[in-house]
Amino acid sequence: LRIKDKSDQLTHLYNWSSGNLFLPPKPATGPVVVDSVKAFESHNTLQYVSIPFAFKYTYSFTKCDVFTSFGTSVNILTKSKIETAIENDRHKEASTSTKINGLKSKYFGGNLSAGISYGITGKIAVSFTPSYNFALTSATTDAAVKTYPQPIVLVTGIRFKL
Repeated sequence: LRIKDKSDQLTHLYNWSSGNLFLPPKPATGPVVVDSVKAFESHNTLQYVSIPFAFKYTYSFTKCDVFTSFGTSVNILTKSKIETAIENDRHKEASTSTKINGLKSKYFGGNLSAGISYGITGKIAVSFTPSYNFALTSATTDAAVKTYPQPIVLVTGIRFKL
């Protein structure tokens, strides 16, 4: 949809579930308010750093530990990027933007996980922890829809006891 942005310039408004952005048209085109364009392809990237606070309970066996945890987290946006290809007067043009309107810089989430750890030696263990994370608050504000991310995370690792 072509509309006027906040600076009164004609532009394309691109809506998606995590906000919207303005894509400027090429100067050679003569945009008219409420014209529309086709979006052929879009790649959206959102990266967050999560700071968790969790309670964990461990059941210990001879070489194996089984554990569960639940908690909350603050999820801080570290990267947002949209790459899209739109049709403009029968030509495809690529556009990239890192400014997404309506996307919050942080949101609060919850976490549930259960895992297993197997001791290879007395000080070294391998572990596997599937985790379900869910948003407690929306990751968007003033967007077309409220977005509540719900990633499932699989963590594997080696644990060293000092």
